[in-house]
Amino acid sequence: MRRAPFFLLLLVVPSLFAIEIFPPAPDSQTDVRVKFAQSRQCAAIGHASLSGSTITLTTTPMPHVSCFESSTPQPVLAELGVLRAGVYEIRTEDNEHATLIVRDADSGIFVSPVGISTASRRTVQVYSTTLFAAPALSVAFDGIAATIESRGADSVLVTPPPHGPGTVDVTVTNSDGAFTSVAAFTYFDPTAPIDPQIFEPVLFPVAYDGPGIFGSQWRTENEIATTDTIVRFREVQQVSACNGACGALRWSALLSRQSSSGVLLWVVRRRVPPASAIEDDFRVSSRIIELSHPDEVNTTVPVARERDFRRRFVIDRVPVRADARATLRLYAPVDARRSAVVVVNEGGDELRQPVALTPVNGVAYAIMDLPPASLRTPLAMVTVFSDDRIWGLITVTENATQRVTAFSPQ
Repeated sequence: MRRAPFFLLLLVVPSLFAIEIFPPAPDSQTDVRVKFAQSRQCAAIGHASLSGSTITLTTTPMPHVSCFESSTPQPVLAELGVLRAGVYEIRTEDNEHATLIVRDADSGIFVSPVGISTASRRTVQVYSTTLFAAPALSVAFDGIAATIESRGADSVLVTPPPHGPGTVDVTVTNSDGAFTSVAAFTYFDPTAPIDPQIFEPVLFPVAYDGPGIFGSQWRTENEIATTDTIVRFREVQQVSACNGACGALRWSALLSRQSSSGVLLWVVRRRVPPASAIEDDFRVSSRIIELSHPDEVNTTVPVARERDFRRRFVIDRVPVRADARATLRLYAPVDARRSAVVVVNEGGDELRQPVALTPVNGVAYAIMDLPPASLRTPLAMVTVFSDDRIWGLITVTENATQRVTAFSPQ
């Protein structure tokens, strides 16, 4: 397995944060990068040293560059390369700390989802393409036997034993021996801050049932569903309708929660063997319906997944006419203030406006009405910039018919 050297060139990026890990869910075959902050104001060369399970990050100025202490920490990107499976402690010269979970991709054993709450006992799936043919079988989490609920050709459904917070190894034992996957599973504290290594964001941008203007009446149907893979959430979700009793497998449900800022779900990450017939079949969809014309005014709205959040996006060819309402909605998957700059270009005329995203029900959110364009060029291009990863969409609602069209980033 290739390994990257622990010498790195650090790139200055325009954002402020503590320690951020990329990709959010690394494994032992993945190049790992880490963003961290330095107290000096200058471009820097960084160094990383590995001692046991501790990674220490330091920086030095680039040659012929002057540095000075800054009250605003400067973010830096570090390339760590490919790491062995395990749990690492990351430390920086500014005394910042973070835990890095590198899950085992070499053992052929995959646990999905990657964790459960310490407050509940829920089933998970253990996958392997080679280990489950033998008749004798046991599965242990941190050396403690799990309860096997059912088994198939390439997976078993188990209930992990109770355990305190932390990441543990999982061992599958059959008649051929014992096989261990390192750092395969995490017991998480449901009251702890959200760890992107365990959870991924799923954003339903509209969540409203009720009246609108001009006598309209709206309903939003936000659906979650799965077939053959288990899906777990950080928090129990209330649903208004469910097919399949919302059990572990083969169900669909409509979220009942409503919010002016949409609904942000934190879903426990899932892992299935790569290059196999097994697929992660977690599905999400959203539509808004105007009840006076349910067949005519029925609009599918995009649902944002983790890959959709970015620091710049463009929504092009948006009709901004005087006879319709064009509304931009912006979201960041954090419970904190964020900022963005919105640039509306219409026929060569440019409107640039800073926008503040404020915390609403666990998500940073902003709403902005786009001004009507001239009759000469009733189409606009909207570009959004931010120092943080955000997402947005534009809805255009015709005043006469209440027909809605949704425009998402290109």
